Amino acid sequence: MNIINKFLVFITVSAFMLTSVTQVHASGGIPPWPMIFSCDVYIAGELAPDGFSITGSVDSDRYISVPVSTTNGRVVGLTVGPEDSSYFNKELRFVLSGTEYSQELRYFKNLAQPDLDNTCVINFDQIPTEPTPTPTPMVLAPVSPTPVPVVIDPQIVDIGPLIFSGMTIISTGESLEGYSVTAVIEDTFASFPSIIGSDQMFHNLVVDITTDETPHNGKTINFYLSGPGIENNSPIQSRTSTKYEATSETISFIDLVFLSDDLLVQPDPTPVPNVPLPPVVIPTIEPTIQPVPTIIGIIPTAVQASEQEIEEKSEESASAACNKPVGSNVSLFTGMGNIMTMIGPLVFFIAYRRVRKFWD
Repeated sequence: MNIINKFLVFITVSAFMLTSVTQVHASGGIPPWPMIFSCDVYIAGELAPDGFSITGSVDSDRYISVPVSTTNGRVVGLTVGPEDSSYFNKELRFVLSGTEYSQELRYFKNLAQPDLDNTCVINFDQIPTEPTPTPTPMVLAPVSPTPVPVVIDPQIVDIGPLIFSGMTIISTGESLEGYSVTAVIEDTFASFPSIIGSDQMFHNLVVDITTDETPHNGKTINFYLSGPGIENNSPIQSRTSTKYEATSETISFIDLVFLSDDLLVQPDPTPVPNVPLPPVVIPTIEPTIQPVPTIIGIIPTAVQASEQEIEEKSEESASAACNKPVGSNVSLFTGMGNIMTMIGPLVFFIAYRRVRKFWD
């Protein structure tokens, strides 16, 4: 079924391009790019039966497209392409069987390329009494249209949606994961917020004004950061901004830089663990008790010598009187030593002379 739908869209676009080229040569102008619709069709809340004819009407039927019949509850390749720029921003409605207008209201836009809408839904309030058979298109010879004077309407700027993605940086060096970025056009428009991911990037921030965009053309788009630690009524404005104007690229990449004097989230003070100190053991020094010396007094005892002991002492003293001085307590051997010390050198000298004389 998708192959058939794509083939029908290709045939429709080819036929439209052939007709447009003929009109360009005839009128000398370039026709607008068409809007092509492949939509689900509901009549009174139910899918439309096969065979109902649906056309596109622009500017209250001033332009009516080639009809396309419903198949399996859908209309495929319905091409709406007026002849000139006078249809820009005019109302566009879908018509069922030439009588019943759709609930949806659209506007025919000035496009830079053909616009194919595959997700649209068309709703009609009631079903016509009889389905109008689909007329077989007839291939006619090209007819040169009568030149129509072009009425130039005031220029209406169609900027369309602008989509922004990019990196976020804050001067405090903190991670901005979970914070949100919002775009504001000079305090007249605010977008839905885009949440910053773990990669510090925001994605698909859509800026689109559904009303007349002409007064907003060229105005400044400012970006604001919101999240924990930032007051709701005082978001941080980015140092980076851009303009709300038409660009060749719908999706733009822009890096946002935010300045903050303080940390967004103040860290909690680290509690100091209460480590109990080990008990200090003071050794008890027991004094050494020195024993007190006992002084024993020696009491001399007078001993009375017998008469026999007195006589023996007197004899010993008399026998040793020649060898020791009187009154001296010197033994016999000590007296003999003293005598040998006195006469020893003389005896040695006499013996030396005799030995020398013998050898001579």
